[in-house]
Amino acid sequence: MQPPSFGEDRDKRVGMVEYAFVLAFVVVVIIAALMFLVPRVGNVFRTLDGALPAATPVNLAPAATDSSRICSHNGSNGSALLGEPGCNALSGKGH
Repeated sequence: MQPPSFGEDRDKRVGMVEYAFVLAFVVVVIIAALMFLVPRVGNVFRTLDGALPAATPVNLAPAATDSSRICSHNGSNGSALLGEPGCNALSGKGH
């Protein structure tokens, strides 16, 4: 196998330089676009944050002494209030 001639080696170097210039141009365009868009996107989020009401924490755990909850066991009408005999507050089932 013969070594590449000077012309082929030069063509490869020129191609690599062109590739480097294109890559550098793409990087510069991306950086410029980010510098232009980041403040505007930040303003959009600040506007949305100001427009939305503040979130309030929600307690999803049921109260242990909540007598308004219904316990389904075989009472006279098929249900009984928590705290009545035969109602298990944790499982919702009668004894």
